[in-house]
Amino acid sequence: MTSLLSPFDRVLDALGQRVRSLRDHQADALCPAHEDRAASLSVDVGRNGGAVVTCQAGCTTEAVVEALGLKMRDLFPPPSSNGNGAVNQKGKAPGNGSSKLYTLAHIQRRPQVTAIYHYGPDLLKVRIEEAGKAKTFAWYRSVGHDQWTPGTAGAEKALYRSDEVRHAIDKGRVVFVVEGEKDVDTALSLGLVATSSPDGASRDAAKPKFPAHLAEPLRGAKRVVIIADNDEAGRAHARATLDAVLPVVAGDVRILQSLPGVADHGDLTDWIQAGGTKKELEALVRRAQAYRHGQLAAPVGKSPATETAHTPTPQGKPKGPTIFNAAALMQAELRPTEIVVPTILPAGLGLLGGRPKKGKSWLALGLALAVSAGGRALGQIAVEAGDTLYLDLEGAQRRTQKRIRTILGEDPPSGRLSIA
Repeated sequence: MTSLLSPFDRVLDALGQRVRSLRDHQADALCPAHEDRAASLSVDVGRNGGAVVTCQAGCTTEAVVEALGLKMRDLFPPPSSNGNGAVNQKGKAPGNGSSKLYTLAHIQRRPQVTAIYHYGPDLLKVRIEEAGKAKTFAWYRSVGHDQWTPGTAGAEKALYRSDEVRHAIDKGRVVFVVEGEKDVDTALSLGLVATSSPDGASRDAAKPKFPAHLAEPLRGAKRVVIIADNDEAGRAHARATLDAVLPVVAGDVRILQSLPGVADHGDLTDWIQAGGTKKELEALVRRAQAYRHGQLAAPVGKSPATETAHTPTPQGKPKGPTIFNAAALMQAELRPTEIVVPTILPAGLGLLGGRPKKGKSWLALGLALAVSAGGRALGQIAVEAGDTLYLDLEGAQRRTQKRIRTILGEDPPSGRLSIA
């Protein structure tokens, strides 16, 4: 239904790959009426909303229109046009329920558009990046016949690549949930199955952007792995994702709250570009804490009450040890021991023992620095970044400061390392 296009978009659609540059209401293209190598054809929007076609090499407008397979009347707007090159349905005035229509090719040609993500057949999410500005996103919904209008009114958002996720779950594959379509595509390049929520992370933990209904395509999955971006918003989004996903997953859910060595605000793509590998990622997943629906375990970031010797009362006073039945214990879904540094250090309180002057303090400090920042402990063991408390019981702050400088050089320590 090309009659729904504005004259400007109609000409661009006919030019196709001949378009060489595109701004708001002006385009330069190779002229179809002669052998053109200099993009001598310009297309503008006239005052009345029509298309103004000018060939700098001298081709007539009629010759250009004929070469494009159009008619001269295609350069003029219908009576219902709003005068700016976009056509209103049913002759509605702009701002009064009007709807601009674009072809996918026109959206793709806009120079600020760096990626287009398809959410099924009816929704597009467009990534827009301009120099000196933060990236933004715009949504378009289909009205049929390759016609797209801004917004999502009447269309329901779902997980990115949700159909592929369902197919992978039916085959028993692990599904990764990441933050953003770019990370999904990075995971796919590694041969993994991945998805993300449509609206990214919320800066307000009280208003998560992973509502429960989004998790439905993950129902029955044997394992879901959530990878958080390395910032507070990313970790809050990961917790909201866990809350939504856990009730529908048949197996376990694991969270990587930050990837080893990734910078603040970094993500899976950054980690892979810095040298991270699929093999290292799979090793991190194996060591990550597992969550199951209904198991006796606390939410991410909190201590599990079922595995402590004492449970605080509301007044903060400890009560006696937890008493449980042996038969119930055998039926309980207990989380596996979380290993922070493989073969060396589990999560929780760690104590190094040994003879004096054998390097215990150096080893403990080196491990603490590596775990708090992520990267490689002892220069070779990949570790996931996490909050770390180093107990310097000898209280020698000057010595500790000197040792940190010796270990890190000019690099600052992670803000996730606390020293007491």
